[in-house]
Amino acid sequence: MASVSLLLVSFGASSSVSIGASGGVATERAARVLRDARDAHARRGAFSVVSHNILAPVYAVPGAFGLPGDVLAWPRRRERLCEQLAACDADIVMLQEVQLSTFMPDFDELCAACGYEVALQDDEAKRPYANAILYRAARYELVVQESRSRALIVVLRERARAEPVAPAGAAAAERRLLYLANVHLTKGSSEQLTRLMQLRSLFRRLALHRDEQRALHARAARAAAAANWSRTSAPREKTGDPLTAPLFESGVVAGDFNSARKSTVYELMRDAGLTRFPATTRRPGGAPAGSVRAFRTGFFAMRDVYQTVRPRWGPFEMSHATRALLDYMWASADLDVLETMPRCYERAHAARFAEPTAPRGRDERPPQTSACADDERGEANARAAQPRLVLPSADGAYASDHLPTGCTLAPRVR
Repeated sequence: MASVSLLLVSFGASSSVSIGASGGVATERAARVLRDARDAHARRGAFSVVSHNILAPVYAVPGAFGLPGDVLAWPRRRERLCEQLAACDADIVMLQEVQLSTFMPDFDELCAACGYEVALQDDEAKRPYANAILYRAARYELVVQESRSRALIVVLRERARAEPVAPAGAAAAERRLLYLANVHLTKGSSEQLTRLMQLRSLFRRLALHRDEQRALHARAARAAAAANWSRTSAPREKTGDPLTAPLFESGVVAGDFNSARKSTVYELMRDAGLTRFPATTRRPGGAPAGSVRAFRTGFFAMRDVYQTVRPRWGPFEMSHATRALLDYMWASADLDVLETMPRCYERAHAARFAEPTAPRGRDERPPQTSACADDERGEANARAAQPRLVLPSADGAYASDHLPTGCTLAPRVR
């Protein structure tokens, strides 16, 4: 897998490199801009996350999406996906629909080049695809991994920093716990309640893991405090012992929710875990239609990163071949959103959305059938005004029927 040599791209900065008489100067300037942006983010303890449903090869058969087999061939799409993910250079990558039988050989070169360790979902339903989370091993260590039927949960602990300067507003010995959930909820317009229950179950598990980590931290702190009394009068927390340092926690939930913004699933996320079942649906336990019941997830309050900070090129209003918005990234409220959208995709996005809507031609493929048409009906007018973006694309620019989501996050200055 070759990295992109003529374009320096990352969440921190992007700059075209001109080749010619002044190519060396341009390259040096671009590298300096990239380095300065990364340093500024590093001082805040920032980290970047990308999520992408990469379209499992089992679904990309010849003729699907109106494309020939050579365009949908997995080797070609895999190469493009790996190039784009390497260019993003994210600290954490969440992938949906990875082919279990070939995932490691398909992505081992990417993982080696970017320094990723892999957490792979153990799918008891025996589907040929699953979710995967790639994380930068030099920065994070794995604490917990749990596979759910429609999600992969991972808890990461940030490794001790080598640099003497901690992020602004952070304690010198701060080591953040990061709770991640990579979701791929059930599709289908009639499955809204199923998706809601999947999400509620997921958040209960996340809250449980958070409570367990807090209990472990408290026990370790008590044991360290007891040891201090017997060995020295100097409090160990002032020496930077990570076990007695304050516990800082954040959460990121991302993936393919198969739900539009005007859905109960989205409301559950948006309303900080306080949601009511729709009055027209039968709630779990056989309660009659028309009854409602509020519940709380018990996890962190979450924010849609794209509603917090929009990409520079415009609003993010579609993510799927149906022109629906099904993919989201949510971050806990203690995190500042520095920017959204992986920049390695930004230029292509901006160009596509800037094009005027062309009349339908013979070579243009019909739109795909939506997986959740009922949820999306309220957004049809807004999407109709957007220029047509065909996924996957015949030119290879988009190797999946989903667009990626991504952002750079940083702990909020206290």
